[in-house]
Amino acid sequence: MKRLCLMLSLLLCALLLPAASFAQSGENELAACLNQRYPGFEKAVYDQWGNTAAAVFIHNGRKILCLMEQTNGQWQITVDNPNALDQDAPLPSLLLNSDQALYWSYSDYPSVTYSSLRETGGVWQMPTEEVISSAMEENIVELVFYQDGQIVHQWALEDKEGNEKSRAADETFPAPWLEDMTTLQAFDLSRFPVLGYTEYEGEWPDNAFMAQAAAALMPEYTYLRGTFSGGYLRFLMQKADGTKVFVGVDDDEGSLRLTESTPLPQDVTYGVENFTDSLGWQENAVCVSLKKYTVEDSRWGVSYMGFGDISFGPQCMRSDENYTLLYFGSHPWNDMTKIDWSTLPTTEEEAADCVNGSGYAMVKNPDPADRLHLRTEPTKSAASLGKYYTGTPVKVIRVQGDWVQVDVFGRQGWMMKKYLDFSEPYTIDLTIFPGYDGVEWKKDPDVYQKPDENAGTIKAPNWMNTYVIGILEDGWYHIWNPWTDKSGFTKAIPSMRVG
Repeated sequence: MKRLCLMLSLLLCALLLPAASFAQSGENELAACLNQRYPGFEKAVYDQWGNTAAAVFIHNGRKILCLMEQTNGQWQITVDNPNALDQDAPLPSLLLNSDQALYWSYSDYPSVTYSSLRETGGVWQMPTEEVISSAMEENIVELVFYQDGQIVHQWALEDKEGNEKSRAADETFPAPWLEDMTTLQAFDLSRFPVLGYTEYEGEWPDNAFMAQAAAALMPEYTYLRGTFSGGYLRFLMQKADGTKVFVGVDDDEGSLRLTESTPLPQDVTYGVENFTDSLGWQENAVCVSLKKYTVEDSRWGVSYMGFGDISFGPQCMRSDENYTLLYFGSHPWNDMTKIDWSTLPTTEEEAADCVNGSGYAMVKNPDPADRLHLRTEPTKSAASLGKYYTGTPVKVIRVQGDWVQVDVFGRQGWMMKKYLDFSEPYTIDLTIFPGYDGVEWKKDPDVYQKPDENAGTIKAPNWMNTYVIGILEDGWYHIWNPWTDKSGFTKAIPSMRVG
């Protein structure tokens, strides 16, 4: 960041001494070069470094950015691009701090600077955007750039002397439709996410970019509203026949996948009060948030109803009124490509009536603090595959006398029938699980597909909202996140005591 501050200092010098950067004769030569292609141009600003020069000027009412190269004493234009400049702003200042780096800046608050670097072969690359704003006695320095098909947004907090105090980055999001403008010559600022002009504080990216993204992805639809959150693009779109739909976009399989909801009510809006990524209709009597449950699961489904009153995972439901009580089972709102929006519940009771636990049972020990063996064979003398807490849902494979063959989130074995509850609806008292508010780890856990450190690990945004459902031998914990339906095995030690 100190390097960036140095660049700003150099830029200020260029602003204070614009005519001193090179001799008047050199400026005249550059003007003559420009005049051959843009006769009658006006209000030019120049800078030069050796045989490389840059200019911004106005021609026929448009602002244009040019780069020029001198060969055998003659100047030639190598880049000329009006789309690289903000046509609604005054001419920016220029700085060539070498013949390999160009900066152009707008001095209005917040300070915005674009930079382009010349790569091997002489090609000037797509610019990086830098925005500097103030927060009390600190500066917020944000960077936006395109890399490998993704838009990257980074920011850092600095003191007034330019010393970095902290650094962070938003999740990158896919933007392959920008692949056609990866050079300065092809760059179009109107298609690039711009910082400092968002409708809500902290909203990212700006609405203009979301509209551009929607037009690139769904040219037959009309963009109404969009957001980027949780690593995914989300849009409210209108089809040619007037139907409104929600579209979720992910690249979890390596290429962009668009998932479209069933038709929404015609009075639907996107961004209800401060729930900026929620859908609402009927004068906001209904508020629904949609999300993609897991990376592997292509479904988008309901995550919240009401104003955070009822929460959903792929196979569970919980209300704010009974925060520690989880209803387990599938429900009709876990796939937005099939949802009948007129069936949305208005109460916890209505939602619970639609949770279907068919094909499952639930561990129910006489003493809730005790745990039930999962055995390799249907006999008490068989080896134990782990001991599971009351409330653990198990998938029933078959019943054999006093034993039931079950699948506990991918781990198969036998449990005693008398310690399983088969009566729906299945309600899980989350307080029975260790760390029922969500397991906190002493360090980020490595979670494996099997209780084997040579097995593959499981990727997830985080494992914070998880529960320890079982304890195995050799220090392994079986954990489960009902909001993503992900489970796995870890040796990482939870911060609370697990008995």
